[in-house]
Amino acid sequence: MQESIDTWLVKVSCNNWVWYAKRLSANDAGATESHQAGIYIPKHILWAIFPSTQDGSNPDARFPSEIFPQMEKRNLRAVWYNEKTRNESRITQWNRPSRILEPDMTGGLVLFAFQLESGKNPIEAWIWFCQNEEEESIIEEIIGVIEPGEGLLHDPLGLATSLISKPQSKGCSLTESDIPFAWLSEFPNAQVLIDYALSLMPAKKGKADARLLARRECETALFYSVERTFVLPRIKHGFATVDEFVDYANSVTNRRKSRAGRSLELQLKSIFTEENLSFAHGEISEGNKKPDFLFPSIQAYQNLNWPDTKLRMLAAKTTCKDRWRQILNEADRIPAKHLVTLQQGVSENQFKEMRKAGVILVVPQALHKNYPASVQPEIMTLGAFIKEAKTACM
Repeated sequence: MQESIDTWLVKVSCNNWVWYAKRLSANDAGATESHQAGIYIPKHILWAIFPSTQDGSNPDARFPSEIFPQMEKRNLRAVWYNEKTRNESRITQWNRPSRILEPDMTGGLVLFAFQLESGKNPIEAWIWFCQNEEEESIIEEIIGVIEPGEGLLHDPLGLATSLISKPQSKGCSLTESDIPFAWLSEFPNAQVLIDYALSLMPAKKGKADARLLARRECETALFYSVERTFVLPRIKHGFATVDEFVDYANSVTNRRKSRAGRSLELQLKSIFTEENLSFAHGEISEGNKKPDFLFPSIQAYQNLNWPDTKLRMLAAKTTCKDRWRQILNEADRIPAKHLVTLQQGVSENQFKEMRKAGVILVVPQALHKNYPASVQPEIMTLGAFIKEAKTACM
């Protein structure tokens, strides 16, 4: 009998379990057909969970695992590749081709639960590969939104959740003494954080693609440094009841979800303004439909004498594995739907589905290498989209 994710999460919520959650890149899922095999995990996380992998030549650790919801048992390998030019750590031996880890899972959420033993490698691991958005939402309700290129290490009983992607921007991660006084009484919203990040970085330096990624990294570092100042003292103070603890945990998660839902849109809005691009943000196209961005304006869209060929729409979604379908009925006058995403790759099958439905992917230049070689020529950079919107919508 297949286990439900709710029951599974209860079983791995004891004090000797630690979770690591991430979204699968195209490389992780085998969509890029790279020589690299296995799911990438940052070295410092691997070393913390598998102490024996810190020393030696390509040190590794083998461990029993159970994979859900498929209910399959595997002996997996945690390895730090450190010879010659390699310097990366992965969980390997999924025995590809595999119905557990396949290209169409690119962008999906996976949760590793490691049963730890003090000072030693894990006793075992339970691993849940989410099959749909509902399962992803259940996990993200507990630990917060997982964005592409980021991962979360989570202690189910301690709220010890930490960002573990690439090192945070030193100039953007604030100490308590650096945090603006007004923020200490009221947590800043996404727009305030983005404005502050912009004040720390040279205006309009570099291409639009690079600016978007740099600003997201900076804003993320700001958010988590401010969150630490708010959350850690409350955790140390303790909670009188379980309900009080749950309510506080939910407030932390809801704040993260709110920030994730707005951040990408607001960062794009600032870049479009810098590029002197004419656009409408969050306007109703027809009925209850509200595309993220319309070009050149809502007035042009509503003017039936304005040619359809001189209109563009852009949706913004950090991940697009299943969510791309949500934009198909937006902006009826515009058959081609541009979608900007930060997802680290799609499978060839996923991409074919999108193109057949009229979706055109817009991906920051630095992330193109994460997509299959056959797909890369057909995805746009943010800079290319801006250029097209300027010329086509005049």
